Amino acid sequence: LGGGGAQEQEARCVEAKERLALLRHHKAEQDAHRIAREEEQAELEAQEERRRAAIMAEQRARMKEDIDAYRAKKRREEEVRQMLRVWEHWRQAKPRREAAASNAERVDVRIAQYQMKVERLKQRKAAAARAHADLQLRLEQLRAQVAPDVEADPNRLYTHTDATTAYKEGVMFGEKETGTRVFAVNLKNFYAGYTIDRLMGDTRHRLAVALHENGLAGTEAGREALMRIKGSLMPRKDMFTSDQLAQAGLS
Repeated sequence: LGGGGAQEQEARCVEAKERLALLRHHKAEQDAHRIAREEEQAELEAQEERRRAAIMAEQRARMKEDIDAYRAKKRREEEVRQMLRVWEHWRQAKPRREAAASNAERVDVRIAQYQMKVERLKQRKAAAARAHADLQLRLEQLRAQVAPDVEADPNRLYTHTDATTAYKEGVMFGEKETGTRVFAVNLKNFYAGYTIDRLMGDTRHRLAVALHENGLAGTEAGREALMRIKGSLMPRKDMFTSDQLAQAGLS
């Protein structure tokens, strides 16, 4: 019994192996059929895609041909319209050409008159330029006659003015006045110069200051008021001309 059971067990193992091999073979055949179907389906899809691409390329080519034909048609139409416009312009300009030809003599006369007019204008401008040059020459001569005779001393640019020097000398000599003395030309006439007190003592100056502080200095009424009041200050020396100072013996 023991030997018979082992043989039966071995027979069952062989049968199981055969069935497993059969199942594997059947599975391999199914896989092969499936892969073949998938490859066939992929090939069909690729063919369909190529067919669609060919159709689209053909459609694009036809569309391009249609567009080119349309553009060529539009260009021909525009060329025809341009030729018609040129011909219409020439036709409309024909009366003007005929009139210009008939009026050629009168145009020549007018051109000659215009040229004469331009020439006379040039002559008037040249005469005006010469008159202006003569006037400038006379003005230069007059300026040379009244030019101040001042010694060329560049060092004066680096020194104090006479008024500042006189003021500093007055401070050195014990001037106690709080108001700044202005317009003094040297120490000799320092005490004859203008001070703030002397300026404010002048009625006309006080009126001018009051008008300026109230914004009336530039008005007509303010100018008229200043003209009616006589000042009490003597004019400064630098307000006279050289001839006036020479006549008064003050030069």
